[in-house]
Amino acid sequence: MLVRPIYETLSLYEVDLAVLGERAVERPSGARMFLLNDDDNYVVAGAIGWHEDDGDHRSPSRFGPLPGTP
Repeated sequence: MLVRPIYETLSLYEVDLAVLGERAVERPSGARMFLLNDDDNYVVAGAIGWHEDDGDHRSPSRFGPLPGTP
């Protein structure tokens, strides 16, 4: 994962490693790679989900408890 701390807008584009060339990163079997805002920032994930809220980084996650968080 390579992401900035803040984005004005956020768009995800699923890409194939063959298209990425030098930007390709190793990924586990079954994982998918997404470019953020058609930039060099990326996420490798098995599944992608999102939810907007008005909380901050300490607010409970809608996606359940995350490892390493209270």
